[in-house]
Amino acid sequence: MELVDLMYRYINKFIGCDDLLAEFGNIDLTKYRVEEIASIEKIIRSIEKVCDSVPNECDEIELQRRNHLENLLAMFESTLSKMDVDDENCAFLKEQQARLVKEKSKQRDGGKRYAAIFEILTQNDLIGKYAKAMDTRELLDFITKYISVPVPPNIEQEVFDALVDVGIRDDAREKLWRLASNYEYSSFDFSRIVSYFIEKRDAYYLGELLGFIDSHVDREGLIADILQTKDGSFISALIESVGDKFFSNDEILKMRKKV
Repeated sequence: MELVDLMYRYINKFIGCDDLLAEFGNIDLTKYRVEEIASIEKIIRSIEKVCDSVPNECDEIELQRRNHLENLLAMFESTLSKMDVDDENCAFLKEQQARLVKEKSKQRDGGKRYAAIFEILTQNDLIGKYAKAMDTRELLDFITKYISVPVPPNIEQEVFDALVDVGIRDDAREKLWRLASNYEYSSFDFSRIVSYFIEKRDAYYLGELLGFIDSHVDREGLIADILQTKDGSFISALIESVGDKFFSNDEILKMRKKV
């Protein structure tokens, strides 16, 4: 699975080509067969050739990444400026701020370089073989290691539903939320995850989920399902968690009347 993970981390811009080559160099080749070693060595040579001959560019995904980090850093700076020097949380926040500064300084590939290495990795038969060998639970674990990646695995609604089935059987609420986060821009039906969080009266995960699947939700049906629980504690906790970030004032008022 390390080959699949390396591909996934690169195409989602967690690492650039230098880190990619370094990690390929650290692979324990004794775990692979002779023909697989030859394929891995070919991948490395191909990536090296691209890195040496194709200039890097800052594309739209990289700009979004940098803007996101800048917004987070601005938030940290604002928060830290309002804190006392001796605040017990100050050291932790400064540590996180330093991590973000370091992350922002890292170079990520874009343009033709990214496209060329993307092609090398995603079209490689060996990586494809290991990717296809994952069963449903392994695929769920793999996808949910990350949140809201730009390039999640290309799957159909049927596969998505199978992943949801596993998450529900395992009561893996964090994984279900992370799964949905990776496909928020898809046309997938998230209703079974929503229904499961309502069934479990889990205001926290339902609130987190609603935060990014707004356009996918039948609001009238959602509120009806929430009210049907007749669970005042759950409804109050959900309103407290989400508030007007998702529900309108009229919707909140309607739910409060039933509490």
